[in-house]
Amino acid sequence: MFISGLVITLKPDPELADQAFATLSARPEFVLGGRQGRWLPAAMETSGEAESRDLHEWLCTLSGVEFVDVAYIHFDADNTAEIRQPR
Repeated sequence: MFISGLVITLKPDPELADQAFATLSARPEFVLGGRQGRWLPAAMETSGEAESRDLHEWLCTLSGVEFVDVAYIHFDADNTAEIRQPR
């Protein structure tokens, strides 16, 4: 299991940014933090490297996403890690 901490930079266009946020909110692989202007913190959980890469590439193609920074990656070989909701 891979867990990635991301900072997603949304487009300056509010409509495109809102569309991207809604699309990401509907995906079970993402846990989203609170938007800070154009920046959106997120955690992404995948089953492995290939899925992680594919989902990152998909994320970069969303019309409301300008850039994706990967801030953290956790590899868990025995699949015991979970994304934890903030307290």
